[in-house]
Amino acid sequence: NAFQGLRYLKTRGLKLKPHMVITAFGTNEWNKALPGEPGWVEWEDLTGRSGIEVLIHEAIRGSNALITEVPFGAREFRVSPGEYTDAVVSMRKLCQDAGVTFAVLYLPSKAEIGVTDSLHAIYRVKQLTEGVARYCFCPFWDPAEVFSLPADSFYVDPVHFSPSGNRLVAGYLVDKIITLQ
Repeated sequence: NAFQGLRYLKTRGLKLKPHMVITAFGTNEWNKALPGEPGWVEWEDLTGRSGIEVLIHEAIRGSNALITEVPFGAREFRVSPGEYTDAVVSMRKLCQDAGVTFAVLYLPSKAEIGVTDSLHAIYRVKQLTEGVARYCFCPFWDPAEVFSLPADSFYVDPVHFSPSGNRLVAGYLVDKIITLQ
């Protein structure tokens, strides 16, 4: 997710001296996930602590969650739109400070290919992602335009691309990157 991408960019990514960083986070962030399920992310980075310290920290946090009322109700999403925005803004600032071009890539699901009604519920995640890109004043790229119907051959499941789908996205990115030069 975007927070893990930000952490990677800070700790390792910029050390590679990239000319461009393209973030493609967003769709997984707003899927429902319960605490403890794969993909659940807390903003606190515990990687620098000892194993016993992390174990005790998590035990206390878990116990506290059982007795403390949450003001906005139980958390449902892996990362909130606000947390996603904060992560993307931080990534952009890191890239800007390093002189690295930054862009936001949206990866459409199979269900989105061919949908033309912009008010359709499927567009909500795309609209949030595009809004964050605009907020960051960075390019927003959506390769849905290069896909054709039926889209089945471009996906191995409802959200992951097949090799031919990956080729379409790669070609789209090449065209977009060339236009930035």
